[in-house]
Amino acid sequence: MNKAKLIMIGAISGLVLAVIVCLTCFILIPRIDYAYDKKTDSYYVKSVWGNSESYTIASSINGKPVTKIGDRAFYQKDNLVSVYFENKKNIDAIGRLCFSGCSKLKNIDLTFVTEIGMNAFEECISLEEVTIGAYDILVSTFYDCISLKSVNLINTVSIGSYAFANTKIKEITIPSTTRIVYENAFNMMEELETIYIVGSQLKTNDYLNSLGICIFE
Repeated sequence: MNKAKLIMIGAISGLVLAVIVCLTCFILIPRIDYAYDKKTDSYYVKSVWGNSESYTIASSINGKPVTKIGDRAFYQKDNLVSVYFENKKNIDAIGRLCFSGCSKLKNIDLTFVTEIGMNAFEECISLEEVTIGAYDILVSTFYDCISLKSVNLINTVSIGSYAFANTKIKEITIPSTTRIVYENAFNMMEELETIYIVGSQLKTNDYLNSLGICIFE
């Protein structure tokens, strides 16, 4: 093999190696990608790169507020412990499967979030407590959150099937805003002792009555 060919092979190999290194860094370096939504004239978290212990979500991008965390944005980030918001009042929606499989996530402030997608926190096995401002808690939102002990519901209108299934909650208060609790919402909750229900709006709910642990206040 002549010298010119050797030089060419070396140059190509070096270029390929450089591309691989750049791609690896691009994938592994922790960062958040945002996308613009014309309908809401705001930005949302489209994807999250790397696997850091914490991320901070910006309050605005290009002068527009960041109002949502998209579907699967933090999906299975198994090193994630906490998420911080520059302005937590801006975030009003969390997408489907957004934090599913984040096994080290311990807490997150959902006080001002009004919409949470299905399975959003499924298998967040380290999540211990949460305050929820969402109107609808959909199917399997907190399914298999086996360390979840404390839940504070603020404006809840409906609680979906398996929403809190297989958690460690001992007691929970359902606010007067709640109109619907679906079958199996509290399935596989062996430690659940009492469900306090504010108001009489759910007195005829067959599922809740079948549990035998409801106290109407």
